[in-house]
Amino acid sequence: MSNLRASSSKHGMLEPKPQRWLRGGGHGVGIGKKGGDLWRVRCEDWSCGIPPPQYPLSTKETINLFYSSINDTPLEQLEVHLDRVLTDDCEFNDLVFYIPFQGKEGVIKFFKQLKDAMGKNVKLITESITEGEGYSATVTWHLAWDGHRLPFTSGCYIFQCEKNGEKLFIKSIRGLEELPLKPGEYSMKLLKTAVSLFDQYPIPAERILEFLSKDGSGKQEEGLISMIFHLLSKDHQGWH
Repeated sequence: MSNLRASSSKHGMLEPKPQRWLRGGGHGVGIGKKGGDLWRVRCEDWSCGIPPPQYPLSTKETINLFYSSINDTPLEQLEVHLDRVLTDDCEFNDLVFYIPFQGKEGVIKFFKQLKDAMGKNVKLITESITEGEGYSATVTWHLAWDGHRLPFTSGCYIFQCEKNGEKLFIKSIRGLEELPLKPGEYSMKLLKTAVSLFDQYPIPAERILEFLSKDGSGKQEEGLISMIFHLLSKDHQGWH
């Protein structure tokens, strides 16, 4: 407890400041006041048996809590920590996956799998957190192993938080990671081909786009290349 901040007390003893969290020994440790001059130690992860005080966090602080939970919490305790920062209907939409992870249970399951894959020495390092309007923020990050940056692991996420009472919760995360295979100029050629076909066959193109955008269609995995094959196939005949 020697590293806890304190201020002078009217009783001549050092009086800890309330609601200040300090990191030490892998746990967030804080000091809270309970009536009169009685002070009690609280632990952020409840390991000391005393729940932490509830106080409003900013969007940036909420996101930092999300990342610190993934980095610093043992796998078996991760669900409890993430449960405190996610809404029940939260959604994680990573564009390298075909279908978003929906609901708190699905999102937590994904990050537990990620935590397991990261092992003990890999951390999610936030490079910048830029707050926007309406409790939103953009985060750039990368993975590091034992302090060394891993190649092809940069990412950018857009967080949308929601206020419930005095607390902020993460409602949605949307983003994309760096891929080891770089399409480069081929992505431009593919886009040009697709747009040319859209212009040449506007009616089937519109119907395909509408079909792929329907919720529950099960066809979200259909990408740009698949759409080109649709337009080039005989299926478009009679759609003019």
